[in-house]
Amino acid sequence: MKRSTPSSLTAITKFCHIFKNEISIQAEFSDFEATLIENVFERRFFLQAENFENWLKLVRTYHYFINHGSFKNAKEIAIAFLNTTTLMSFQLNKAYDYGADLRNLKGSPAFKIRIEKAFSYYKLLYEGVYRILISPILYGYYFYANSKDKKLIPKADGKVGLTAIENIEPWKSDVEKRLSYGLNSHIRNAYGHENFRILDDGFFEVWDYNPNSPDNKWGPEKWHIDDLESLCHRLEQSIEATILALCLYSVNNRKLIADHGWRPTINAPKLTREEIKINIEHFAAKLSFGIKECNFTERSITLIIETRPRGIDQDIEIFEGGNTFSRRYTQNVKYYEAFNVAQVLGLFQRIESDISDYETISCEVRDPDNNTYGIASIKVSDINKLPPRGRQTLKEARSFLLIDTLGETKMWYEVKDVPKLRASRRNI
Repeated sequence: MKRSTPSSLTAITKFCHIFKNEISIQAEFSDFEATLIENVFERRFFLQAENFENWLKLVRTYHYFINHGSFKNAKEIAIAFLNTTTLMSFQLNKAYDYGADLRNLKGSPAFKIRIEKAFSYYKLLYEGVYRILISPILYGYYFYANSKDKKLIPKADGKVGLTAIENIEPWKSDVEKRLSYGLNSHIRNAYGHENFRILDDGFFEVWDYNPNSPDNKWGPEKWHIDDLESLCHRLEQSIEATILALCLYSVNNRKLIADHGWRPTINAPKLTREEIKINIEHFAAKLSFGIKECNFTERSITLIIETRPRGIDQDIEIFEGGNTFSRRYTQNVKYYEAFNVAQVLGLFQRIESDISDYETISCEVRDPDNNTYGIASIKVSDINKLPPRGRQTLKEARSFLLIDTLGETKMWYEVKDVPKLRASRRNI
């Protein structure tokens, strides 16, 4: 498991403080929003103050559209949002891998490789990520502004055409500029149509034209790899602003969506076994489990998981800062006893959408000394029949298990409060 940084540990605290006016009193945070918020704040930690404020304006612009669109048509916006969340994890994971490969080459004299990787990464961000994430936001604008522009309506694949941004009125000069931050359709088209030529010393020539209108030509322009990497970085910022806006919408509307039973109309992409394992490890850690084994057959998944020893109830200190500021937080950590079977059922519910192609999942639970507590097994198709977490009796939930030998055994469950800011200073 990746170690948490101070930026990720304090992300929810900062998110709630920054957006206190946008978060409703009915807001409900889940692992979904928490993970996204932590990742975004960790990546944006080093933004300069002025750039950070501009970035927050972008978040609020996105949220304004989806929020006010929801006032006009809550169901349509909710379904568009659910379709986006169904697709986004797959695309974001892919983008993070591409981005990491590109950052590892930063400063390298292997210019041809850097240029080709940067082009590929930019196309993925443009076509594979941003068109999905901004879809419910532009759809929100469609309802809010009573627009007749059909380009703002998500397509069957959950994406929206980015040319629709050009038609946003009446704030075109300001809002369109924000929504287009990091977007350059000429660069995307040039790569897609092989309209570029790599030169010496990290430079390349790039051009774009419309085959249906040969006179409508852009370029050729001379770019450097640093310019292309900077463009990727700007689009990353737009994407991460979109993620925070979607998180704001999600925490404010989680209860509304659950109460109405609204579901996505798009099926999630099939995950590889490695991707499923990573997701299981993530959710298991949230429940104070460690994964010892994760085995797959064509129809079943078998887990061996380990509980963790009890820690010490305490207030831990978290320090965060840089050259210009420093902050001190405290976070209360406590350990509670929980039934093993309750935690395992919670794990099954969290990973249900990832394992829908399998018939059964079985989980053997062991203590920190490798002694077996028992086994719980369930049909994957029965997981969605479990009552919502926190709304079922344990006896009712256990009735869905195929195998249940965990009995009344218990484990220690770590609960961390949201960190509290205790001191802050700006260095001179």
